[in-house]
Amino acid sequence: VPPSLGLLFFRLNTPNFPNLSLHHILTLFSVLLCPLSSVLQCPPPPNVDKAKHNSQHLDVFPAGIVVNYSCDPGYSLLGEESIICTDSGNWSLPLPQCAGVTCPAPQIRNGRVTALKPRYTYRDSVTFRCHRGFTLRGHPTSQCRGDRKWHPPVPVCEQGKNQSSGLSGLHIPADFPCLLTKVKAACRYHPRVFPWPSKSSFSSWNICKLHL
Repeated sequence: VPPSLGLLFFRLNTPNFPNLSLHHILTLFSVLLCPLSSVLQCPPPPNVDKAKHNSQHLDVFPAGIVVNYSCDPGYSLLGEESIICTDSGNWSLPLPQCAGVTCPAPQIRNGRVTALKPRYTYRDSVTFRCHRGFTLRGHPTSQCRGDRKWHPPVPVCEQGKNQSSGLSGLHIPADFPCLLTKVKAACRYHPRVFPWPSKSSFSSWNICKLHL
């Protein structure tokens, strides 16, 4: 019991103290207690692993003050971001928590993902490739970001048409990586165009150079 309240109890029990009604007694209690509640304050905000709060510059934390937490890069917030200093001089619960960012395993239909992992975390990157006969629409590389999503978004593989080589009887598959790649080309035989079987190389998507 605070000293002021003990003094009040002592005076109420003395025979010479005038009789007081219950209303007067409650009024005295409120007068004595109000100064006590007005000076209540909380200790410094608790530390949260992988996080910081916005009140580092303060030394006093009176009742009613709100403190906000934010997670370090690569971590996301679990629960409420704020705590408040209550009238009891304690911080509200529960405290925020920061958990490592993970992204769902990327999936691409009619294609495949390179750098397969059982778990993808912040800033992990993957590359997408389409199966033969399909063309990639979108960006071939994505990265796991702080919002637990892939950026740019996962592309799609669309069924593509064969690209014309510019030569009669020869076609290049839509997904064929022909730049600076030497291959053997199978051409339809025509005595006026291809007098004998030939080897070919592709220097661009639509140019076929025959080595006769």
